[in-house]
Amino acid sequence: MGEARARRRRSRVGLAWLLLCLVLAIHVAEEAFTGFLPAYNQTAEALRGLFPFLPVPTLSLTLWLSITIGLVAFLTALAPFAYRGFAIMRVATVGLSLVVLANVTGHVGGSFLAGAPMPGVYSTPLLAAAGIYGLVVAWRWEAEVARAFAGAAPVPPGERGGA
Repeated sequence: MGEARARRRRSRVGLAWLLLCLVLAIHVAEEAFTGFLPAYNQTAEALRGLFPFLPVPTLSLTLWLSITIGLVAFLTALAPFAYRGFAIMRVATVGLSLVVLANVTGHVGGSFLAGAPMPGVYSTPLLAAAGIYGLVVAWRWEAEVARAFAGAAPVPPGERGGA
């Protein structure tokens, strides 16, 4: 029974990772269709005007799409490692979840400051849900791994405090 539970935990981290990648792909597509790049380039130029020492690049559509599609493809290619339970993927899931949640904050905050929806803001609920799910799954996996190393028996789901 312990092995089956561990396999389910690894599977959940893999699922969380794939969900993060899928939602990130949806978000990139939304940004591409709603004019994110011109808004980004204007912001980059304004930042360079205010802070000349900041190396903020302006991007062409081809370069931006190449970078974002390549990044999403690379992250998706790491999914088998998450499904196999590699410990570094728990750390990566936490990191990607935090980056996704920071992106949500930027889009929602920018929309409030601008007084209008920013390009990419409509997919932020999906990003937020995937980011929170990734954090929860990675946190639970960490607790189970720590108990296993300590020699403690896994805590039954009904006896978990707060989760």
